[in-house]
Amino acid sequence: MKFFKLISLVFLSLLIKGQPYGQFKYPHAGAFMSSAFRTSVNSQGHLLCGYKPNSISGSYNFCIDKTTPGGAFSPAAFSFKREYQFLNLSGCSVGNANQILNCNGVSVIETSVPGTPKAWYALAGSYDEGCFFATLDSLGSPISFKAYMFPYINTLSNPQAHITESASSPGNYYLCGTFDTSVYVLKVNALGSILWSSYYNIGTNNFLACGIIECPFTGAVTIVGQVNTPAAFNTGTDGFILKLDKTNGNTLFYQTYTSPLGIDQQFTCIKPAYSSNGGQGYIIGGFTDGYPAAPWMTKIGTAGNVIWSTVIMPSTDPSAPYVNDIIERPVGSTYEYYGAVVSGAVGMIVVRLDDTGTPVSTANNEFKFNATSSVSAFVTNLDFQNSGPNIALTTYGTVDGNIGGELYMVRSYFNGKSGCNETNTMVSNYYAGPNVIVTPWVNRYGSLSVCNMFQLTSVNVSVTPVVLCSNTVLSGGSNSGATGIEEIKEKNEKEKLFPNPTEGRSYFNFNLEVRSKIGIK
Repeated sequence: MKFFKLISLVFLSLLIKGQPYGQFKYPHAGAFMSSAFRTSVNSQGHLLCGYKPNSISGSYNFCIDKTTPGGAFSPAAFSFKREYQFLNLSGCSVGNANQILNCNGVSVIETSVPGTPKAWYALAGSYDEGCFFATLDSLGSPISFKAYMFPYINTLSNPQAHITESASSPGNYYLCGTFDTSVYVLKVNALGSILWSSYYNIGTNNFLACGIIECPFTGAVTIVGQVNTPAAFNTGTDGFILKLDKTNGNTLFYQTYTSPLGIDQQFTCIKPAYSSNGGQGYIIGGFTDGYPAAPWMTKIGTAGNVIWSTVIMPSTDPSAPYVNDIIERPVGSTYEYYGAVVSGAVGMIVVRLDDTGTPVSTANNEFKFNATSSVSAFVTNLDFQNSGPNIALTTYGTVDGNIGGELYMVRSYFNGKSGCNETNTMVSNYYAGPNVIVTPWVNRYGSLSVCNMFQLTSVNVSVTPVVLCSNTVLSGGSNSGATGIEEIKEKNEKEKLFPNPTEGRSYFNFNLEVRSKIGIK
């Protein structure tokens, strides 16, 4: 009887706590997701950040949810649910004191080391008159905060700022974004003090920064984005790579990338590419605009050379416009690449390429999923849950890309198991690849000034139950297959029976990543 009592208690615990992969929604009225990722330093889990574009007349600028690995909230996992106000106190900004300022986007990263003071997260944002930087503690409370002023107000050209931590000097951060027709870049320390800052311009009406990294191979601060090239080149809007000296911001390298047919090509995101196939470099996502626009992924070497270039025509939505995030995944001795494709028809699409830029040679190199049967989600970011044989991919976005309101996380397998709705990716061959055009002049001018007359405040939001949506509202992407004992042991290294030694009623505590039948002996 004692044995059967143990078994019944275990199965009751599984029914209560065991969650399959699926969809999770986190409501914040009017918010649009701007960045999200899986945490590793400050307890494992997921961090989701959204911003409110019309916050000048609302109650907060942006929100951050830090969940457990299972997508829920628990104080033991340093999880929190917060909303933030960005306030003008006086002196540095046009308008009334204590005015809640507008917000054009926020990017958040997890710091590699806590530092002093102990900051676990760092963020960069933008607003009408400048950009800002802040660090947060383990529960999301602001620690340090600085705003940086632009030389004049331009409400239409201050899109989302981007942030990355220095790999060579942890605790220092690079911020970049766009002001008017220029790209701005700052290097700051953990207190927000400027180490150097500059504007960069090439004399055209569009120079848009979309991503920044410190290159792990060369040490250069590397920025990608979109630019209207000078009229002499007659190539429309092209992708660009700008490299800066990390110690002083001097320009080291600048190149633009276009099509032989004059088709616009634009970069939206960048990650390091460690694969040695063709050489190490950068995996870059974006789109090529032959009208209609088509999602595009390319690998570019550290010298600026194109290693491969792939225009993607998703079979689930051939008119999907662009890739919004990319990620590289090691697979044995080689690598795979994943692209989060924005779709106005089916919500989120993820495509899977090998390290030559070709869709992997299986039937499951693409899948799609949606927030509901009638509303298309907007995809923002990708990451992985594990590096084992089952590709536990997490995709983040906004439930409704038009009106916002719910941040969205989908955890799914991408290895052919049931429920993933995999399809075959088609690749366009209407051009062979980009041309490289060297435009060797970049004008560097000015710097940003620090203003301390701002304040970042936050408030805890009541945590409502996290709803795990059923598979019936998915277009695909959720896993309903069973998992084996070997896989459970791989993901749960410390299954514990307690009390130990045991007598009478006992408990066996572990987590499941998919709903499964479990036998215990």
